[in-house]
Amino acid sequence: MGLFALQVVLVFFLVFQLSVSNIIAGNRALPTVPVNGLAAITQRELKMHLSFLASPELGGRYTFSDGDHIAARYLASQLEAFGYRGGATNGSFFQNIEFFANFIDTKNSQLKITSGNVKGLSLPANFIFGKDFFTATASSVDVEAPVVFVGYGISLPGEQDDYAKINVQDKIVLVSSTIPKSVSRRVNYGQYGASAAYAHGAKAVLILPEGQINPTWSKPHLDNYLDNDGLFQMAKPQENKAQANNEKPEIEISLALAETLLKAINLSTEDFFNLDQTNKPHTQAELPLSINLKLVSERVTKKTQNVVAIYDGSDPKLKQEYVLLSAHYDHIKSEGKEIFCGADDDASGTSAILTIAHVFSSGTVPKRSILVVFHTGEEIGLYGSRYFTDIEPLVALESVVVNLNADMIGRSRSDKSSSPLNQELTDKGSVYLIGSDKHSSELHKLSEQTNREITDLRLNYTYNAEEHPSRLFYRSDHYNYARHGIPIIFYFTGLHADYHRSTDTIEKIDFDKLTRISRLIYATAWRVSNLEKRLVVDRWKK
Repeated sequence: MGLFALQVVLVFFLVFQLSVSNIIAGNRALPTVPVNGLAAITQRELKMHLSFLASPELGGRYTFSDGDHIAARYLASQLEAFGYRGGATNGSFFQNIEFFANFIDTKNSQLKITSGNVKGLSLPANFIFGKDFFTATASSVDVEAPVVFVGYGISLPGEQDDYAKINVQDKIVLVSSTIPKSVSRRVNYGQYGASAAYAHGAKAVLILPEGQINPTWSKPHLDNYLDNDGLFQMAKPQENKAQANNEKPEIEISLALAETLLKAINLSTEDFFNLDQTNKPHTQAELPLSINLKLVSERVTKKTQNVVAIYDGSDPKLKQEYVLLSAHYDHIKSEGKEIFCGADDDASGTSAILTIAHVFSSGTVPKRSILVVFHTGEEIGLYGSRYFTDIEPLVALESVVVNLNADMIGRSRSDKSSSPLNQELTDKGSVYLIGSDKHSSELHKLSEQTNREITDLRLNYTYNAEEHPSRLFYRSDHYNYARHGIPIIFYFTGLHADYHRSTDTIEKIDFDKLTRISRLIYATAWRVSNLEKRLVVDRWKK
């Protein structure tokens, strides 16, 4: 008997046994998992998809690269062939995402003290971008105004309000880069720093350095300014150019410029930083000088996309609810001739979800709809999932019953490996599960019982604690769904020596293990998609 035929027979007897026994998770009978669905998840199909996605010809699938777009086209074409419909605008499979950055023209931007009384300083005094002051991105601005020092710049009415006795309307604000520990836990974004200054009418904000160390804005950073993709932010779909080009500057200044400005109010940087250490309030003051700040910027845009597809459920009512299957298909930027193929990260999870999607469309139609989202931009900050949850949800988030997320599920620890970086890899029979108990005790029980009956993997919850030093609960796309109260499970086989290296290649994938984990995800998704009532959320408190 061939290996595949033997697998089918074994799976058939397993599922037959399950259907005879009245299996209960919590207080509900669990739906029977189709034998043909489990058998259809094969190493052959997983390897086919992974071989394409992790091929060096794609150049690593970096978020804004041609390889990223080609991978997205491959995923969309496969899903369309499986019978899915596009889940994005106008039935498209692509949820287009535009990123923008307002890059500073470093040669034509300047800061100048134009008038006032500063001992030992000849006016006008010119300061150089990248040496005396710096801002990562900002819209073009040309302002001249008096300068006001606001200390910490905290606006916490009833407790500490550094704006209570000083007017900063149409002024340039000079503010500390730190806030006192005594209020740090009670101050929210918008109540300190540049955001608070602008809320009180400031024209521009200058931020003092932190401590007696001169900030350095590296020459490579300045020389390769346009290649710094970390400066890009997502544009909102309805955002017009006027809104997008209103990015207000937060100007970091050098120690020397800080000394010059503080001298105008008879305060040395040493005195300032000593007071900063005490967490005591600073005295607010108007500086006897005016500054002209001129920033010339250019808006640069880059584009990428999530791949979104829906397979409609069979139940007229429950089809309005979704079981969301996800993985991120992007990877990191290649360097020179070195290509980062990202076989495990995350061609493994992407191939698994694509194979599972195929199975759902090939047999009995589940009651709930299957929503497949292949996220982009995970490697640069979970951007694709954040765009889907926070900026343009393509379905109502409250209609999503669960998110099962697969990220790096293709590796096993080798007995021959001596690298300490491989010690956290799971063995051939284990997988890390993260988040299964965070929202729904019912989901956790269903997951564990499904594993016992279907795949018999050893479920490892080492990284499940939110406070774990590795903070993996926060480091993949499931987190953006979790924080919206959607039950999640994150499947993961562990970090390794090839993580974010050119050595993360297909030859190191354990396809037997990848197949077992894929079957577990499929079986869990099948059961959730066919429950008579949606999962009860009884644990999420955030």
